[in-house]
Amino acid sequence: MTLDIPDDWLPTPANINALPDPIRRYIHHLETRADPAGDTLRIYELETIVRGLEAMIVAMRKEEGS
Repeated sequence: MTLDIPDDWLPTPANINALPDPIRRYIHHLETRADPAGDTLRIYELETIVRGLEAMIVAMRKEEGS
């Protein structure tokens, strides 16, 4: 079996859940064993929030300068 994975693929929940079952189960197993407290996911979520807030700040500063 070959997978056609685009170069810009990211491990989002939707993308992971779209993988074939054996691969998806393997990844979920790794996640559970490697990060039982869920810290890695939380850090990823916080980084995403920070990037969004930074983009909002840039947009607000541009509006103020207009």
